[in-house]
Amino acid sequence: MLTRRARRLRITAWSVGALLLAGCATTGSAPSAADPVPATVRISTVGQHLAAYTPLWAAAPELAEVERRFGTTIEYPSFGKGSDALTAVLGGSAEICNCLFPTGLRAAAQGQKLTYTANFFIGPGTVLVAAARHEAQRGTDLARFDGAAFGYSSEGGSDQRSLAAAIDHAGLDWSRQNGIAVGSIAGYLPALESGRVDLAMMDATSAAQAVRDGVGYVVLNTNDYDAFAPVGGAVPGSGLLFSDAFRDAHPELAQEIVTAVVAGLNRVRAEQDADAVYDVLPPEFHAANPDRDAFRAQWALIRPSFEAADGTIGAETLRDATARTFTDGAPPATDTEGFVDNEPVERAYADLGIPRPDAASRS
Repeated sequence: MLTRRARRLRITAWSVGALLLAGCATTGSAPSAADPVPATVRISTVGQHLAAYTPLWAAAPELAEVERRFGTTIEYPSFGKGSDALTAVLGGSAEICNCLFPTGLRAAAQGQKLTYTANFFIGPGTVLVAAARHEAQRGTDLARFDGAAFGYSSEGGSDQRSLAAAIDHAGLDWSRQNGIAVGSIAGYLPALESGRVDLAMMDATSAAQAVRDGVGYVVLNTNDYDAFAPVGGAVPGSGLLFSDAFRDAHPELAQEIVTAVVAGLNRVRAEQDADAVYDVLPPEFHAANPDRDAFRAQWALIRPSFEAADGTIGAETLRDATARTFTDGAPPATDTEGFVDNEPVERAYADLGIPRPDAASRS
């Protein structure tokens, strides 16, 4: 298990490496002799270019430049759920995970050598959708769904945790509800449409599809900070979860990747025009999401989560999110000391020459 001193030494090494850069994504730093670059850098992620991770995809120009300068290729192996994406990093088949904050934090508390940075949205990233057949009689009042069948991908996932928080906030006892794990994000819509579940907490892409197809309607959008903060607080969403081994071996490359994602976040975070966002996303995103109308529906659901983020996680948000992740009591400080590192994000803003926005995540 990591000691506080050891974790701080690792963070310092990365920060010093970043400060020694001649530049970043906009200044053309190159690998040093002491920073031999792997031929491939793999960022594991959930799904196929999900709109929920738009800031990552919007960083395509900067990441392409990183590939060119460092002589590497960045790949995005896809998984059906976040725990599998994390396992790829822990097992060595990926170097970085586009992972949800609680997923990484629990692994760090178990002694895994990981660091989280560049948090690019606030909120669990989920949307609670009820089957259309319930809209007339039950509407959006969760109290009216007492005893219903509630769907989520897997036990302990972000969807299940945000669902439990919403249930508790509505005055219901989560332990008395009929929770059903549908297996992966691909299982949400079939379970809702078939009647296997009455509601499902799902990703925004699936939620937008459910509404467009007339299968369901939105009960709660956790991507909306103002709507979810009273329910579950300011929850850090997804960001870059680095293997410490990769970060320590390649500090310049790690910093450049963070800087690219910060650039992507600021390219889209305050943009209300879905078409403008869609147009700056790469061909790979368009191939996975060819329906512009569908993206417009998704953007309406997810945009507020990006506007609440600036890449960092403030001390108050971190304390609250840690306590909510470990509902049986926060782990010893030595377990997660330094798990979140805001320094590379601060460096990114300096290198990009753009002001850091005022966002909810700064508190």
